[in-house]
Amino acid sequence: MHHDQFWRPDSTRSERAREIALEIVSSEQCPIDLARYYQTEGPYAGATFVDLAPVDPFTVTASDLLAATTLSVSVAPVAIRRFVDRADELSAQLREIPETLTLEAVDSPHEAAAMAAFYASVKACLYKAGAQTGNAWVTASKICARKRPQLFPVRDRVVMTLLGLKGNYADDWPVFAALIGDAEIRGHLDAAFQRAAQQKCVGLGDPGLRLRHLDVALWMSGR
Repeated sequence: MHHDQFWRPDSTRSERAREIALEIVSSEQCPIDLARYYQTEGPYAGATFVDLAPVDPFTVTASDLLAATTLSVSVAPVAIRRFVDRADELSAQLREIPETLTLEAVDSPHEAAAMAAFYASVKACLYKAGAQTGNAWVTASKICARKRPQLFPVRDRVVMTLLGLKGNYADDWPVFAALIGDAEIRGHLDAAFQRAAQQKCVGLGDPGLRLRHLDVALWMSGR
């Protein structure tokens, strides 16, 4: 798909998603939800999903697969073997994606294509044994988000349903890019993050990972 088409979100879907996201991040409940999710002794993944060591930006490691399981998905033995066997291919693809690239800053066909290629490779590793295709888009999204948390939205089914999205990355990524690039949403999200950070026993991790914090706010509201 041509980049100009790929990165322009459907206006109706995007506006509806914006209304929902803005209502959530500007609510009094948002900092409460963030603090609950990031409680260091709480039941949720918290910052562990992003911070679990070792964190290697250019290799898919065992810690990446373990981190993904903190978001309530599993990685089958055959998939683990494929990640090991295809490690060089995946590393080469990750090197095509700048570590500091953020979703709202994607503005070239090369960047969009590099994202799509890595996502497709991760998804292919997750196919069921004996299958040539599969629909493991939720798990693939979570592994990609672990590798580039400022670039790949998690795209959990709860959040997709909440925002009225279909689970097709080419449609969904531009909507998330518009959300996280929206100054009003970012302002409310940052304010909620700061309020959550004042609570005891809360480890929110990097405040700059807005895409991750937006997903948490949406998921906690939608679940």
